[in-house]
Amino acid sequence: MARLGIHPKDTLTVLVDERWGDRGSTRLEEGPVVGYLESSHEQLPERTRLFGQVWTAGEMVTVRYYEAEVPGRSRMPFCAEVDDSGGQVKDPSSPRGVAIIQDNVANARVVARYGEVDPSRPRGRLFIYGDVDELPPEVRDSLKK
Repeated sequence: MARLGIHPKDTLTVLVDERWGDRGSTRLEEGPVVGYLESSHEQLPERTRLFGQVWTAGEMVTVRYYEAEVPGRSRMPFCAEVDDSGGQVKDPSSPRGVAIIQDNVANARVVARYGEVDPSRPRGRLFIYGDVDELPPEVRDSLKK
């Protein structure tokens, strides 16, 4: 990440799920997700794609990204977490396996490794992994398929 000019604590604006377009209420389904950078940052241009997984169990939604793809280049490891400044709180009326969130645009903070955002905060979190080895076992296994 450093060679791209990106460092821990940098803030990025991301579109959580590219299927739902810009701002507004979004229906995140449990499973794979692709988002993108809403605005450029250092050497990462706008629309850099982010690949990850959505978990919707419980009161919070968790979106974990483990790779980024700069347009015209291959995928690379990347690590950031939503800083809860957007509308990523899961609507309590969301059906099982779905998280309805208030806004599809979120601010994400670059981190050196997963879990640096205070997990005790009562809002949804977005995680972008820096290394495949840091992924939960079920995600690593799904990538092997």
